[in-house]
Formats: sequence, C-alpha cells, structure tokens
Amino acid sequence: MIRCMLTITLTMLTTGCAGRALPQQVEPPTPGPAPLAEVTAPHFGLLAAAPKPDPGKGQVIDQGKLEILFTAGYLKWEVRQDGADYGFWAKNQTHMALTTDFGIKLTNMVAGDFPMTQVLPLPADAQGWTKLGTWKANPGAVSPRWKWWLRYQPGVPNVAIDGAYAYALPWPAGTTGRVAQGWNSGGNNGAGQYRVDVELPFGTPILSSREGRVVAIWDTKAKAKYVPNDKSPEAGGWVFVRHDDGTLAHYHNLNPKKIGVSVGQVVKRGFQLGAAGGASTAKLTRITFGLPGALTGSTFRTYPFAWRVGPGTNQVAEPKQGARYLAYEFQAKR
Repeated sequence: MIRCMLTITLTMLTTGCAGRALPQQVEPPTPGPAPLAEVTAPHFGLLAAAPKPDPGKGQVIDQGKLEILFTAGYLKWEVRQDGADYGFWAKNQTHMALTTDFGIKLTNMVAGDFPMTQVLPLPADAQGWTKLGTWKANPGAVSPRWKWWLRYQPGVPNVAIDGAYAYALPWPAGTTGRVAQGWNSGGNNGAGQYRVDVELPFGTPILSSREGRVVAIWDTKAKAKYVPNDKSPEAGGWVFVRHDDGTLAHYHNLNPKKIGVSVGQVVKRGFQLGAAGGASTAKLTRITFGLPGALTGSTFRTYPFAWRVGPGTNQVAEPKQGARYLAYEFQAKR
C-alpha cells in the first residue's frame, strides 16, 4: 500500500514575532510495505499564499502541501493558532479517499484532541478542511515547540464491498492464466492474504477487471521522478483503480514501459491498462491482482473477490491455487 511519513519540527519564537515558525526540516519518509516501490523522500514546498482562515478556526501560522506519492495529487496542510490553542488541519487533493495517522511530540505544550486515525474524503465529498489534532501552549513556557508526523494509506477502513460483483479476468479472451499463488499462499498472507499471482505469457495485455478511475501509477516516469539514481532494471510497474463502492484494484508486475493510462483517467471494464512483465524476456511472467484497502494510516488489508469465468450466471469462482482460467469477455483494446 501507499504509505508515507513526513516529520517536521517547528520552533516558536518567544519574542518579536510570536506565533511565526522557524524554517522547517523535512526528514525522509518511512518506506511503505509491499507492493509499492520504496522512495527516497516526498517532494515538499510551501504554498504561494496563505488562504483566509475559516471563521472560528484561528489564524493560519504555517502551511504547505505534501505530495501523495504516485498519485499526481497532494494534501494541503495548515497549522492554525487561536490564542494559546493550536490545530493541525488537512485537505485531500487526490482522486481517492485517504486514511491518515497523525501524531505529535510537544515541548512546553499540552496535547488536546487527537483522534489519531482519520479519513480524508475525496475532494468532491469533503466539507472543507479536516482537523487532525489540537494542542495548547503552557502559560509562560519558554520556547514552546512541536514535532508532528503524518502517515497515510489509500482508501477507507472496512469498505462495504459489493459482494455480488464478479470481476472480469484481467487478460484478453482466448488467453489462459494459471493461478501460481492463491489466497493465503506463499507471499500472499497476512495483510495481503487475498492477493493472487497469475502466470501469463510475457506481454499479455492486462485489462481492467471493473470500471473505475485510475488513482496511482508506477511506471518509468514515476521511477525517473522518485528514484532518479536507481540503476536497477525497470520491472514491477503497477496501476491502482478506484471503484464506485470505494474498493481499490491493484494490478502489479506490469511492464513499466507499457502502462497506457494516466492518473485521473476513467476506465471501463475490459479497458487495457498495460502489459504483463517487466524487463524480463522470459516466455512466462506473473502479475499480481488484489483489492487492498486501509485499516489505519499505517496498516492495510486485502478483500476477497470473485472472478467471472464464463458467460453463465453461475460461472463465478474465487481464484484457486493451480487453477487455469480461460478469459472470454474482452479483446485487448484501448
């Protein structure tokens, strides 16, 4: 899952310009768990101008935006002060809901309300900003300061999935895929227990199993942006697609040079996302498919699913270890 941690230390000046922050130090993020590639650091920058504070929510004393890796989106964040009261606020500017964990270390200050894990909804669903935490200055304290951190995962906890939905086999009609690792098998265990690894001929077009919107991509452009000094072979590209019920489909081990969609693009069931395989030239390769979702801003889970394996109403099956499935629905097309 996508995960990142940003830690910033802010020291309040006690004379001259109380409430203003010294320059910030940005530390590298904690690498996220599989299936995402590790990155060196998020890109960070201040907004050009401070927005007007919302009535009753204090004056903005610091702000910025945190890039949400691989999504072409970001979180806006603000620290607001109202007398001795401080608050941290965030606003989601990506194509998916985000679950966050927020924490803070205080010196000469007192913690207030900290729900810890909160959901930042899609921008279309959001009612402005979300308050993630509050704290107060101790009267007469010398050099009050704080250090905050934020982790995030895509999606919302415990999605009410559409259990009746049968996903299309994500390869073209006439092609057979073999489930090399099924549920609770090999590396597909724990949080990833409902992922499957499917063996396919190298270069097989990979299709969207369900209609939705592309929300995150790892391809050659992403690698060049986030890990420009990495000289390892280009392999293991992936695409995340968000569905109407809030689930996310993850298509992993695609050729990063052949991914043909972009973040924000709406795709229909059967639309080609990319091709199986990375830098390898082997005749057979494996893709990974699963429905990951957030539990907290630091942890995730996967959801069970069923494939439609034939045209009959009863031809629906959970993926089985070693089973072979002949796709019938779609020819590869963009």
